[in-house]
Amino acid sequence: MHLEVCDEGQGIAPARLDSAGVFRAPEGVGILAMRERAEQAGGRLELTSGPGGTTVRAVLPSQSRY
Repeated sequence: MHLEVCDEGQGIAPARLDSAGVFRAPEGVGILAMRERAEQAGGRLELTSGPGGTTVRAVLPSQSRY
């Protein structure tokens, strides 16, 4: 299952992202909590950002533990 939320804002400041466009520590508490929940369900959270906006994508197995 894929859930994707996108905006068309300014994106996250490049200094807060690594070379792959992923948040570097310290992450915001909300993003950290979303990442932990996705991992607990056997999935992953992907966050990419650039000048055209930010995308948060949760990728979860169809059979989660919840």
